[in-house]
Amino acid sequence: MKGKRLLIVGLALTTLVALAIGATGCSFDEAKDRTALAAALAEFELKAIPLGSTVQSTDASATVTSDGTPVATAIKEGLAGLADEWQSVIEKAKKVDGADVAAAENAWAALQAAADSVPADATAGEAGAIVGGPLNQLMTVRNDLSAEAMSTQ
Repeated sequence: MKGKRLLIVGLALTTLVALAIGATGCSFDEAKDRTALAAALAEFELKAIPLGSTVQSTDASATVTSDGTPVATAIKEGLAGLADEWQSVIEKAKKVDGADVAAAENAWAALQAAADSVPADATAGEAGAIVGGPLNQLMTVRNDLSAEAMSTQ
């Protein structure tokens, strides 16, 4: 239910972005590209909810999630499940002037490398310490791309 609500909010924001961009005199193609980027970001965020919930609900000293999956495995599989959505964000960002595509690619690569370095027997707290910085970097890039999608330049 929460995911459905987020999707509805994302779609509403996407529509508002398109209307705002159109009202400020941007070309239709530019508005379409910015709207597509906003939609890709919303889809990424929606699909990230299960991974975020799993990580947040796991005790910091636990080495397995509530379903018995090792923390390191849950993180790696969760990111693998988001790779296509982030790649879609990157592809959409390539069409938006001002979007920092290199930052998006680098942030994902850094997060993936951090996740790959999490030891198989890591606790949730240890894993969080390893992936926390790169995850914050990715969220900063996501915020920057979102701002660019909303921009009317």
